[in-house]
Amino acid sequence: MLTALAFVLTAFQYRTEAPCWSPLPGYEIKFDGTGATGTFSNLSGSICFDGANPQNGSIDVTVDAASIKTGNSVKDKHARSDDWLHAAKYKTIRIKSTSFSKSAGNYVMQAQLTLHGVTRNISIPFSFENKNGVPLFTGTFSVNRKDYGIEGPLMSFTVGDRFDISIQVPVAPKTQGRVNSLMPNAPAHTTGVMPGR
Repeated sequence: MLTALAFVLTAFQYRTEAPCWSPLPGYEIKFDGTGATGTFSNLSGSICFDGANPQNGSIDVTVDAASIKTGNSVKDKHARSDDWLHAAKYKTIRIKSTSFSKSAGNYVMQAQLTLHGVTRNISIPFSFENKNGVPLFTGTFSVNRKDYGIEGPLMSFTVGDRFDISIQVPVAPKTQGRVNSLMPNAPAHTTGVMPGR
């Protein structure tokens, strides 16, 4: 009886655990708004997701606030200051999932975004697909900077309140082996070795 129960519990755990992924070089985190565009980097955290069972996913990632780059070093320095991101105090920008669902062939992640010390609920539509043999997360969402207490102009530049965020993150399985069952839309000939690895 105990053996049967242990088997059932183990099987249930196996079914509900989503595979975890490691970001590969070449990921992009971009923002675009009136008067300011650029990127963030130094992505870290946990990405666990199964396209066949999205409800079992879990994502908790950060980027360094000080990694902001706008293509203008003076503007970058001001953006890191306490007038804007206050990167010395609020060192990271965090996205933590709360739930996942399927939508129109893709997915939607409900999450908490923590920016400038303020946490708010957001919704991120995204896709998870095999691109040239590499699993790729692609998503977009918008934020209003004033919702997070970021006020005022960026130096002498007039900057809009709303910013569009676009994310592209290629990934590899954290544990090699059985990759064919983990990769989205993986072809039948895919092996346990990722391309280029």
